[in-house]
Parts: sequence; structure tokens; C-alpha cells
Amino acid sequence: MDNTFFLLGAKENPYPYIKNADFFALLSYFEGYPTVLEEAKILNKFIIITNTASKEVIENYKNSIILENNEEDIYNGLKEIIKNRDYIIDIKEKYTNTSTIEKIKSVL
Repeated sequence: MDNTFFLLGAKENPYPYIKNADFFALLSYFEGYPTVLEEAKILNKFIIITNTASKEVIENYKNSIILENNEEDIYNGLKEIIKNRDYIIDIKEKYTNTSTIEKIKSVL
């Protein structure tokens, strides 16, 4: 794992790292509305999350998968994603955040 997985620690500007990543994973037990998923969508990343409240953020985002929040499902899901990496990267659909911006405007 040392050759494929790196923990970088806190970064002042994480966007270059996200932009250069093949996938974006948010694997947690609980999430509210994580803005980082909107940012990953804007950067057109394939998103992997666990089945938490944050699933509403990727409801209509085709470049994503929701895994059950247990070790076996996360392992099997990540294994399939890595095995099909080239296919997954090729099917990316461009995301626009227009509808989210309009929702925010209507609230304001």
C-alpha cells in the first residue's frame, strides 16, 4: 500500500490534488452536506461515498457510486472501481453546478 496510497496531511489549497486524482472518495459514518463533494463534481471527478446523508449531493451525478458503510462492501467496491479504472475514467460526463447555484439564489 505504501506505493499507491499517500496521506498528505492538511493542505492550504487541496484543489490541485483533487484535480489530479482519478477518483474522489468520502468514506465516513456520518456527513451533513459536504461542500467538498460539490467541489469534486465541479472538477469532474468520479465520486465514491458511503451510504450517508451526503448521498443527496450525488443523486443526479452519474460519475459516482454509493457503497454500504462496512469494510467488506467498501473493499469490494473499491476493488471493482480500480479493476475497471480505465472504463470509469472514460465515461465521465461534464457536470455543471447551475441548478445548485439557482437553489442558493432562491434561498437568499
